[in-house]
Amino acid sequence: MIDKNQLYERKNDLELLTLVDLQYVACTTPPGGNNKVDPRLMSLFTVFNVTAPSKDSTMKIFNQILSRKVEEFGEDVKTTVQSVTQATLMLYQSVKEGLPRTPLKFHYLFNLRNLSSIYEGMYQCTIDKVNTKASLVRLWRNECNRVFADRLISEADSKLVKEKFIGDLCAKFFSDVKDEVMVNPCIWGDFALSDPSFE
Repeated sequence: MIDKNQLYERKNDLELLTLVDLQYVACTTPPGGNNKVDPRLMSLFTVFNVTAPSKDSTMKIFNQILSRKVEEFGEDVKTTVQSVTQATLMLYQSVKEGLPRTPLKFHYLFNLRNLSSIYEGMYQCTIDKVNTKASLVRLWRNECNRVFADRLISEADSKLVKEKFIGDLCAKFFSDVKDEVMVNPCIWGDFALSDPSFE
């Protein structure tokens, strides 16, 4: 079909159909996956490979995103952004290495989309709610739990992320506010405004 732009009708008399003005787009997982793609099929496409950005580039991208958001916030919050980005990248690496995919945990596939989700959540913060270093780091902890820990299927894996990985990073980067940040339950949201009829 892709090579000749033709295929046979599967019903009735197997009439030959000609396909006109079609373009085909496909994507694959990175090389080394479970299923090999036939080279004859690959030869019908123009192949583009998008490599992941370097650690420095990733750091700069996400640091700029959050720095831009908190420009109007207090100095305490602005000076914490660099540490939040470093902690996020270290958490991402720890999760990727510490929780590999298995047949039972086939959805344990972590990529830059997860980092984007964390920063998308943090980008929703407002100056009246996030006005201290502790509140920013607590928001970061909530977003990391939401993106990483909430998709894990075992209590042990969830505990590893919530207590070990995030706890160690809080001790390393935010030791002065660690006790306040690690208080449970970690619930972050504007629940009072979730119902528009609520007065």
